[in-house]
Amino acid sequence: MMFGMSGSVEASVRRVLDAVGVTGFVHARAIDDAREVALDADAPVVMASVFQVAVCLELYRQAAVAQVDLAERHLVPVASRSPGPVGLPMMEHDAELSLADLAI
Repeated sequence: MMFGMSGSVEASVRRVLDAVGVTGFVHARAIDDAREVALDADAPVVMASVFQVAVCLELYRQAAVAQVDLAERHLVPVASRSPGPVGLPMMEHDAELSLADLAI
């Protein structure tokens, strides 16, 4: 469902997703009026994925004004990781990663 915009934005996003064989969900809303673009916006998604976008945007905003250094390195001990089938949980040893690498 889209409000205040032509269907061309939604159709363009869907064509790109279809072309690469993936599923995507989009909800973007202007903060100064009622314009909105939505692509399966009411579908349930994992909140961690949604939250990660906001955190990443804020990290890069701070880097743009030199409040943080994206190359700054942090130790990620094995004992402090959440379990999972991919990424850091699969590593057997402590890892040292940059803020930029931790953000993705």
